[in-house]
Amino acid sequence: MGVRHPQDRLDRDRRRRPGVPGEGRRPCPHRETQRLFPESQHRQGDDDGELERRWSGLLFPCAGVRAVGFHHPRQGGSFRVGGGGDVEVSDLFFESLKGVLSQNGSPVAPPEGLRPAGVLVPLCLKDGKVTVVLARRTERVPHHKGQVCFPGGSQDPGDADLYATALREAEEELGIPEGSVELLGAMEPVPTVTGFFIQPYVVRIPGEMRFSLDDFEMEEVFDVPVSVFADFDRYRCAETTFLGEPYNVYFFDYGPHTIWGATAKILHRLAELAEGHLPSIDTVYSAGIK
Repeated sequence: MGVRHPQDRLDRDRRRRPGVPGEGRRPCPHRETQRLFPESQHRQGDDDGELERRWSGLLFPCAGVRAVGFHHPRQGGSFRVGGGGDVEVSDLFFESLKGVLSQNGSPVAPPEGLRPAGVLVPLCLKDGKVTVVLARRTERVPHHKGQVCFPGGSQDPGDADLYATALREAEEELGIPEGSVELLGAMEPVPTVTGFFIQPYVVRIPGEMRFSLDDFEMEEVFDVPVSVFADFDRYRCAETTFLGEPYNVYFFDYGPHTIWGATAKILHRLAELAEGHLPSIDTVYSAGIK
């Protein structure tokens, strides 16, 4: 996952002319992945083959592994979201999800050596589907080149808390104004092998939102139906050791993208939360890219 490194912000600021609001940004419509990418042999997010070199031969299906913590067997069950475009049913999804998320974030302090970070997990109702908004980093940033990520980054001294961090970063990276965000709640924090302790905040944003991307950091923004990530058989894992415990690195292929690391783990956990608490709403699966 491409959590923004502090150095990336410094590099971006050097490329902007002082005193010119929005310099380095470009407008970007909110479109689904199916309309954004042609077929490609190179998987975006692979950092010039880094994933293949590092993890090739180590991947295994992880339908039986929970995303939270390190090693927990996942119980079976059907994921249900949406409802044939029924707005009332979709609103029920948001209310139900809000009821199972923490309203205060995690009180757990980051393990020694990990940098605290906050990310937004933006959800919206679009064309009758609940979708999650993702972004892809440019190849120009020093860290996490080309990776699919959530908007967010490491905490600054001036941030009141990690939610403030996530809001600030989302506005800087994607142009999401704070006033358009409804907080649904916080997920469990995710430690990463790249040295971050990420606190995800699930939020709702308007489906018609227009994004303004930071030209140096973000290449594009796209949205995917949440139901896509409920197909747990599509996840793959690579097992490593982290903080003295077995740790699974998650991978999920969607169109030309390989979504991996903390981003894939957060998406897996989001689907688990919805699966366990929304048993009465009909499933809506994407008919687009698989």
